[in-house]
Amino acid sequence: AKNLPRAYPGAPPQIPHAIANLLPVTAKRNACLSCHQVKQKIPGGPTPIPQSHYVAWGKGKPGKHIGGRYFNCVMCHVPQANAKPLVQNVF
Repeated sequence: AKNLPRAYPGAPPQIPHAIANLLPVTAKRNACLSCHQVKQKIPGGPTPIPQSHYVAWGKGKPGKHIGGRYFNCVMCHVPQANAKPLVQNVF
């Protein structure tokens, strides 16, 4: 699927695919990681998780593990839809 533009500068990218079969994200299961935990972008492949999401546990510095605040992807990233707004956006 083609990515829609971001709602505002710095907005998290939207998810360009269905996610119903990937939910719920729990402490023991995050199906997003199976595709997106890759080192580099491959044309036509999944978008890699950015380095900003990796932290050293307990140290608050860059590391090798997905930081707790980034683990539940759908807290910030939502499935995209090309739908008319219900109300005018004045943001």
